[in-house]
Amino acid sequence: MLFKPENASGPETPPSRRGGALLPAACRNQAKGSRTYPNPELLTYHSGTFMKAAGGRGERRRTPYNTPMRIFLYGISALSWWLSAPATPGEGNRVGQNALRNCKPDAATIQYLAHCCPQIPRPYHVTVSARMKRCPDEVAPHRSQFKLVGRPFCRVASGIYAPCPELCFVQVANNLNLHELVKVGNALCGTFFIDPKTRNGLGKRRPLTSVQRIRAFIGRNPGILGAKPARRALGLMVDGAASPPEAFLAMALGLPYRFGGYQLPGIAANRRIKPSSKARAIAHRNTLVPDILCESSRLDIEYDSNTEHASAAQLTRDAQKRLALEADGYKVITVTARQIGSQGEMRKIAEQSRRRMGTRLRPQSAAFRQQQSALFRMGWSLSRYHRREWLEGAPEPVAPASPCPTPADALTAPGRALRCPAAPTRWPLSDAGTFSGLKSTTLEPNSPEIEGSASPGITPRGNTPEM
Repeated sequence: MLFKPENASGPETPPSRRGGALLPAACRNQAKGSRTYPNPELLTYHSGTFMKAAGGRGERRRTPYNTPMRIFLYGISALSWWLSAPATPGEGNRVGQNALRNCKPDAATIQYLAHCCPQIPRPYHVTVSARMKRCPDEVAPHRSQFKLVGRPFCRVASGIYAPCPELCFVQVANNLNLHELVKVGNALCGTFFIDPKTRNGLGKRRPLTSVQRIRAFIGRNPGILGAKPARRALGLMVDGAASPPEAFLAMALGLPYRFGGYQLPGIAANRRIKPSSKARAIAHRNTLVPDILCESSRLDIEYDSNTEHASAAQLTRDAQKRLALEADGYKVITVTARQIGSQGEMRKIAEQSRRRMGTRLRPQSAAFRQQQSALFRMGWSLSRYHRREWLEGAPEPVAPASPCPTPADALTAPGRALRCPAAPTRWPLSDAGTFSGLKSTTLEPNSPEIEGSASPGITPRGNTPEM
């Protein structure tokens, strides 16, 4: 395999090897004693192999992945990213587990992560390739030994990688209780993301994943840590929720009695239906999308938020939608923001729904009251997974100086040089975004005390659990 700098003449120069890394001769002298490539524009990187910058054929070789500018998010930190991500990176941004080789983040890399991902609370949960005797402050390392199939990691920023939504769900499944796991699973399978810059704090996106895709991922990786609680939660999740309150409404109505729900059968969120010609004339649209649909009993439960349903235009659309559904024989029940947080009001909604189905509400589980109290104490909010300053729109701290992009940063951008962020003048650190309930002495991920706790557990520094 040969290298040639751009705009250079003469024969191509063979590469030299330094510390297991392949360097062009133009960078060899400058790179001595340096941790990064000083001139990344001289190289292109594609599919884990170096290729000639001038084009043509070249021999493919495996990359040793020994560059320092790489960090892999894990579990709760990855979940924080995905909950606020407007879209899923394309297939070209997927990398395999071999990209984890020699990946041990240092303090500069953690500061760079804090600048690029200001929404992620501390401590930062990251995946490392080997056990770390020392790690930077506010970092919880997790060691990966399970052999994952395919390319389960996504490049989400320059040098920053996150597990795919399916793997992320399995990782957090071992640390969250069932109610919290179903809630975040509904969010990952929903059509919204957290965006504090909008009026209602939400944006629209295509679903990151689905119940079927998560189940297929676990099937391809049997024995992975967290698979058992993840499978348990999959049977209680729904696809297509358009907001956190809708996801919680589906939980409160659809969960079995033993988990604190009202066990309404056949719950589906935002499933598109085709109305009759009469209903189309009323609604002035060709399709209708009920918030919570029970097709077998022709029941529609609509959630009306205080922000989205306050304008005159939206009130008109809601009335047209309700009349159109009633014209097709559907029973429409409206739930307000005040009702969704009250156990008594939600019981009345469930009783109306049961009467429509021709059955009675009879919770016979001994754990119903206790589980329902825990469910409503949890609520629908996802704010605990993001820093308070980011949610409130506080100004972001100045970025630290980041290393120049290395070939490992260009895994998914062949032939395109990445820009380095501007150098900082200061870097104030703050612990205001730390998870509530976390202490200096933390719990092991497999500890049963974490089940039902107020915050996900992390591992003590220097003790990295296996993934």
